[in-house]
Amino acid sequence: MGPLKSDAVRVYHERRARVLDEPGWCPAVEQRQARVRVLREQAQERARMTFRDYGKQYLDWAETHHRSYETTRGQVEALIADFGDRRLDEITTADAERFSQASARDGRRLTACCRTQRSIATATGSAGCLSGRRGWASFPRTP
Repeated sequence: MGPLKSDAVRVYHERRARVLDEPGWCPAVEQRQARVRVLREQAQERARMTFRDYGKQYLDWAETHHRSYETTRGQVEALIADFGDRRLDEITTADAERFSQASARDGRRLTACCRTQRSIATATGSAGCLSGRRGWASFPRTP
């Protein structure tokens, strides 16, 4: 409603017409549904994770589960330098490919290290982040 009486009268008549046209319509129910939708969207936005946070959690996990932790740390740090503060669901497969090609162009040979960097970037996609708009819950076991 607006500040003018004519706005209030117009809104009243619109609501009355809608009540008569749509049996069961209630503005309170509609407002409650809108409020729930907004709260759900806000919760999803808070749950979205940056690549930097994911990388730190992955390194914590890798430290106890990988024998080649130092190599993995170097690989993940290179990925964090490139993808850093981007949200996981914003990173696309094309971004991972660009990273891989840029690594090769910068003089880094496609050694096991670069292939692993590429597989880490692609793995996050197969877990749901690069290929779709799913969040942290789509990672089954590893952080």
